[in-house]
Amino acid sequence: MKLALLDSLFIRLCRYMKQSEAILKADNSHKTFLKVIRFIDEYYADPNLSLTVIANKFSLSKHYLCRMFHSETGLTVTDYLNRVRIQNACRQIHRYRKNIMELASAVGFGNQAYFNRTFKQQMGCTPSAYLKKIALNESDDI
Repeated sequence: MKLALLDSLFIRLCRYMKQSEAILKADNSHKTFLKVIRFIDEYYADPNLSLTVIANKFSLSKHYLCRMFHSETGLTVTDYLNRVRIQNACRQIHRYRKNIMELASAVGFGNQAYFNRTFKQQMGCTPSAYLKKIALNESDDI
């Protein structure tokens, strides 16, 4: 009888420890995810920033980073990085009036064609069309 009670308590303790471990892993995973987001948000303009660089920075495998990132955001790391870059490109278009090549480089795109394609996918128009819209809106305000 006492042995059955000890077995039961041991099984419960093992389950509790397993659940606690899962909670700690999930919490650590979320903390790591937040660090990755902050890192991308800070270093988006580096043209060498990539999945490999980010994974190495946080001592993660690329596969684990991709899985963790997708489960938290529904996006790939590259999709998120490109969104951050395009959002910042839009801000810079409003502030600095850079030409398209300078703008692409300033937000971390090493290839202007890739920048144009990514910009159009996210914004619905090319960067030059976006610049024209801004100029038209400003001339309407005068």
